[in-house]
Order: sequence, then C-alpha cells, then structure tokens
Amino acid sequence: MNVMKTMVMVLVVTFPAAGWGETYLSPLYDGEKTLAVFVGKSKTKYNISLVDLLGFPFSVSGNTDRTVLGGAAELPLTASYGAFGFGAYELDVDNGTGFNVGGGFKGTLNNVVTLPVNMGWYARFGYWNEEPGSETIDPGPPAYIWSYKDTGYELSLGVVANFRASGNVKPWVGLEFTPLSDFTRDITDSDGASDSIDYERKDKLGLRGGIEFGNLYLTVGMMNETSFIAGYKMGFGGPRAPMHRSSPPRRAAPAVSSRHPVDAKQPAPVSVQPAPVIESRPSSAGSAGLSITAQAQQVLQQLGYNPGPADGVYGAKTRSAVEAYQRDNGLPVTGRLDAATREMMGL
Repeated sequence: MNVMKTMVMVLVVTFPAAGWGETYLSPLYDGEKTLAVFVGKSKTKYNISLVDLLGFPFSVSGNTDRTVLGGAAELPLTASYGAFGFGAYELDVDNGTGFNVGGGFKGTLNNVVTLPVNMGWYARFGYWNEEPGSETIDPGPPAYIWSYKDTGYELSLGVVANFRASGNVKPWVGLEFTPLSDFTRDITDSDGASDSIDYERKDKLGLRGGIEFGNLYLTVGMMNETSFIAGYKMGFGGPRAPMHRSSPPRRAAPAVSSRHPVDAKQPAPVSVQPAPVIESRPSSAGSAGLSITAQAQQVLQQLGYNPGPADGVYGAKTRSAVEAYQRDNGLPVTGRLDAATREMMGL
C-alpha cells in the first residue's frame, strides 16, 4: 500500500481528462423534434508524470482509444433554442467498457444579429464512467500491473458556423471551450493496493467540424484529441408548436367577409367563389384558395428560387429553397415555414 501511494500521489501534472469532447449530435439548430442514433471512435492522448520510491521522476504515456454506440434526442423550446440529451455505451475503452450520458442546450444566433452565415451555439454537460483495460507498468518478473477506473464530468461551450451549400448539404466548423472538468482515476495494482488521483481536462480548446446531408451527419474533433462520429437523425412528433400558429383558414375567413359585407343575402357560392379564383394566381401571395406551402412556393418561384411546382407538397426542393431564402434574408435557417419566414414572405 505504501508503494502504491508513493507512486501516484505526487506530481500529476499533464493528464488530460478521460472525456474527449465528442459531438454526438450535429450542433446545428433547426427547430425540430429529433431522434438520432450514432456510432464513433476517438483517441485521447495522456501523459502521467510520477515519482518513484527513490525520488526519481518517470512518466506513463499513451493513447486512450474508444468505440461508442448510442442515441440522442433534441426538443425545441423556442424558435431560437432547444434542449438535447444523449447516452452512449462505450463498447471498447482500451479493451475495457464504459458509458457516457449528458445533455445541454443549443440554438441559433441569427435571430439576434444579421450575419452572412448561419451561426449557432451550444452548451453541453457530460458524465463518464469507464473501466479501461489494465496496463503493464513493469513486465517483471513478477509483472507489475495497474487496473483503472475513471469517473467524472465536464462542461463544454461552443460556437459553430454553417456555410451555405447546394441542396441539403450543410458543412459547418466550430470552436469548443471546456471551462469546467473534474475527473478521478482509481488505480489498483497487481498486489491489491489502490489509490486515486484527481485531474482535469488539459485540452480545454478544441476544433470541431462536420457536415449534414439530409438525415445523415458526420462530426469530427481535432487538436489534442481526435474523434469521428457518424449518425442518422429523424424527426418525430411533427413540427414544433410555433409552426402551427396562424393557419391559412384563419387568415382567409376575415378576407372573404370583409370584402363582401353587402352580399350577406346572396347565396354563399355567389359571394365566396370569385375570390379564390382571382387570388390563386401565382402573382398573389395572399391566396385564400391555396395552402401556405403552395403560396410560399409561388413566392419563391417569383424571387428566382427553385422550390419545384406550386403543388402544396413540402418536398426536398421546397425545403432547400426555403433554407436559401432564410439565409439570404438573415433568418434562422430552419428549412421550415415558421412564423418569421412567413412574415418575411408576406403570408
């Protein structure tokens, strides 16, 4: 026991945290309820500086490799930000296993200031519990082996920029800062002696990058750690609540009654029918006879975008055209006909 304590209680100076700043979900905020599954790998560098019984320094260094499989969910709270949570099972942590859970918030900055690109932010909290494989410190004989268990948490903050691309392709880059981390490594040697050391993340600043392509996404972490996550996301529960406000029928009804107040005694078909026929022309964005989607498609066509035919079907071309329109007008790039976008179009 004394040997173990002498070895690990001194000069722990350069040991980075077990966490690796992973981005399990794409950090881009699109205002949708989302479920995602992902798989990934990472490599974290470490270097532990110690002192032996005779007072001579020595170090143990290497890489911690991880393979993870998990799921995540995102819930929009407003048009500007939402909450997310994740859970990952670490299939392999240097021949051991572990898990990672956490959550946080993310949102868009474009509704605050007008920017040439779509800017976003996120705040993520994560907890780790890992039991990496054992490590041979001295091959002996007899062999001297350490077994590890790592637990801890960290808080990371990040900003991302999404650059405009064609179709559903959304490349992004980001910068992440980890101001708070606290980890403990419990060490047990082959003689049964044990001790623990506390440490924090060394690589507090990291680069992040990735790309979305439809429902697929890739994220990459760089600098003192490397990580690669591939995932698939899908919407659930329909669009967020604000998108159901101000539906077309509620806008159309006052228009008919106010334009024909003197026709109250006439049969309904005589007073109501002419308005939809006239207003359904592509040149009118306030049509009472067309759905909001069809009206938006007409507006986008007139402005030179390519949403496809004005058939009221919200397909991939319409979504891409809406996203391009939102970028060009400094709106949050949600790909949806939300309240701000409809107001800008005059719908």
